[in-house]
Amino acid sequence: DITTSSDCLAWTRRQTSASKPLHDVIFAFGSFFVVGEGGIILQSGKITDPPTLVSLSAEAAEVSEVGTNQGRFRVSRTSSVAADLTVNFSLAGAAQEGVDYQIASRSVLIPAGQYFSTVAVTPVADNVAEPPEPLTLRLEPGNGYSLVQPASATVTLFDQTNPLDNWQWRNPAPTAQLFVG
Repeated sequence: DITTSSDCLAWTRRQTSASKPLHDVIFAFGSFFVVGEGGIILQSGKITDPPTLVSLSAEAAEVSEVGTNQGRFRVSRTSSVAADLTVNFSLAGAAQEGVDYQIASRSVLIPAGQYFSTVAVTPVADNVAEPPEPLTLRLEPGNGYSLVQPASATVTLFDQTNPLDNWQWRNPAPTAQLFVG
């Protein structure tokens, strides 16, 4: 199929077999061509690799301090998986490292041959009654990749010192008004 617009030509080849879909795609923008699904870029007669895009999501967005559960962030990449890719990140929020959670490092390695890797956050049972504590992971710029927005995601750590306290934080009481007249 060929589709066009005022500044773009796109060509795709249909699937010829149920077991082997075809992914040939060509987009043309003036002198700029993208060939393949995550394929090569042909610009001004020169072939280059497409930029690697990195995205973030929270896989386990709520986690309690008790048990062996972990909060998890998934860092994914597009484009070539021929080499390892190290992605840097920062952390912010009410949860404090070493007190409320543990984390291995401030970067994640997506190994060659893989499209994603997981950052695990291990909660620490601190035996202190406290409200839910958000922990936001924000991807940071680095070499060899560009960031897809939003470049941050949040995991919330819930206290398990008193299950009733936890329920109250998740289900706040409705407000009431008193009229005296």
